[in-house]
Parts: sequence; structure tokens; C-alpha cells
Amino acid sequence: MPLLPKRRRVTDLEDVHRTFAGHTGMDRRKQDPPLFSRYLLTGRRSCPRRKVDREAPQKVDRYSPKIFVMILFILGLSLTDAFFTLLLVDNGAEEVNPLMAYYLEEGQLSFVLIKYFLTCASATIILFYKDCSLFKGKAKVGVLFYLVPISFLLVIQWQIFLFVSG
Repeated sequence: MPLLPKRRRVTDLEDVHRTFAGHTGMDRRKQDPPLFSRYLLTGRRSCPRRKVDREAPQKVDRYSPKIFVMILFILGLSLTDAFFTLLLVDNGAEEVNPLMAYYLEEGQLSFVLIKYFLTCASATIILFYKDCSLFKGKAKVGVLFYLVPISFLLVIQWQIFLFVSG
């Protein structure tokens, strides 16, 4: 009589999955991760490991310093744009954007705060979806971190031209 029970042969892929998934049969990757976790400041995950997981938006613990610098650059350009807009409006120009014109009528501080908030919200959305595909997989959303500063720089260049020429 054997002392140990006979080991069952694992032939089914589902049995293998159950064996390695802690016998629950559930794939933990299909669950939404918590918004705040203990790994928020100490985690090491900077991108999903599996190629399949990289195709959909995934929460990571750390972002690259390059993205952090780009976000700071975008926020700085947004504040510079707000400064030049206020300067031009004081010299007789009009705000063309109806939403921002409304907040400009409310006051300069509300104009700057709303502009900053909208830029922060946009940068956060781009950050969360940076690995998602655009244009049927031809580009990632993260490319906007490089396109948005170009548009801000063109607007600021135009504002400087208007200020100097006018």
C-alpha cells in the first residue's frame, strides 16, 4: 500500500491553469485593479509584461521619467499660453475660444485655473490610455505627448508674433 496518493496526470489545459492559478480557476488579470494600492509608490511595474495585455489599457505602478518631463513641459506651455492670452487681451485682442472667453469674462484667475485644470485632465487621460492604439494600430495614444507640445509652441509663436507686430 503506497504512503502517498497517486498523482493525477494533468492533460487538460484548464487543469494546468487551475494548478498554477491557485486552484481558483479565475484569471486575476481579468479583474480591475484597485485605484489606490500599496504598490502605488513602491511598485515596480512600468508596463504590462505580456503582449496581449499591452493591447488594452493597463494600470502600472510607475511611469517613465520622460513622460513626467513631457507632462511638466505641456503644463508649462499651457501656462505660457494663458499668460500671452491675457497679455494680448489687455492690449485689445479677443479670445476666439467661446469656452475660454466665458471664463475670461469671469476673471483672469478663473481663466488661468480652468485652462490649467483642462490641460491637467487631458494629460491625465493621455497618460492612462498611452498604450492604446489609434488609427487601427498605426500609432499609440502616447504619441500625443509629443504632438501636444508642438501645437502649444505654434500657438505661443503666433501669440508672440501678434504681440510684437501689434
